Amino acid sequence: WLWPRTWQFSIRGFYFNVFPFFKYFLALPCGIFAVVLMGICIRKYFYKLSGVNVLFQTPGSPELETRGVHKFVRHPLYASTLLLIWSMLLWFPSLANLIACIMITVYMRIVVFFEVRKLARIFGSQYGVYVIDTPMLFPHIRIRF
Repeated sequence: WLWPRTWQFSIRGFYFNVFPFFKYFLALPCGIFAVVLMGICIRKYFYKLSGVNVLFQTPGSPELETRGVHKFVRHPLYASTLLLIWSMLLWFPSLANLIACIMITVYMRIVVFFEVRKLARIFGSQYGVYVIDTPMLFPHIRIRF
């Protein structure tokens, strides 16, 4: 019976060749680092946003987070997501994954734009100082001799 097949459409995928060096020495460490960073961020955000923290502290006005990972980047969860998807592209190099990475990157950039506006409205000049001192997605690499 051919009924299920009539509702499917697939095309042959186009795959890129990637040197094993990039897979094992770039994509794998970056992907592992991204997953660990995402775990840290999700744990922290779950505690704050789920309402569990009400059991342990008194609610108050929102506080700008500038400690921990936020000391190095303003949006660590977005940064780790971007790092993970681009490292996955190196691990599974296909045209479909490249298109997905580009679309997710554009989407993240738009989301960050609106989030920056929201945070500036909530925290005012305190957030302005934080923006000047801290990079948006990826930390500055300073090499000093």
